[in-house]
Amino acid sequence: KRHKLVRNILIATLFLWSCSQDPATYVSHRDQESVQYIINYIVDGVNNNNDPPNIKTLISPNASTELTNDIIEITSSSTWSSIKILSIRQSTDKFIQIDPTKIYVEGRQQATGLGWNVSGVSIYYEFELVNGEWMLLDTNFLEKTGALYVFKMVGLVFLVIIIVLI
Repeated sequence: KRHKLVRNILIATLFLWSCSQDPATYVSHRDQESVQYIINYIVDGVNNNNDPPNIKTLISPNASTELTNDIIEITSSSTWSSIKILSIRQSTDKFIQIDPTKIYVEGRQQATGLGWNVSGVSIYYEFELVNGEWMLLDTNFLEKTGALYVFKMVGLVFLVIIIVLI
């Protein structure tokens, strides 16, 4: 009887857990591949400093002009905002369907430059469906790439330590 009770509780728990998953967050494998391609294309452009020819076609017309210009600049030059970037590696951990026309992607980033290195930084990308194609709408990977971000984080840690010591 005890085994039946434990088994039934386990089955009920799994059933309730599966029912609690929001079906709106499911992103199809095809859509995941489409947005991952854009992320990889941008990262390859930064790492290879090769000025990818189609980079503008992957950015949504609704994206900010600043974002578009920064992505074009960072993929066409090994220096960006006076910061030398040697390489970037990114992983995508979570794909979330916000609505039928938007996908939000969370991941982690590692970036290396001359005299600095940052890893495990949480990043996001937001994509929107434009004329049947996924296009980049927004991202924070540019803000979290570079020595300036590293110095801000180190400064924040020292500020907290000083406050605690006082």
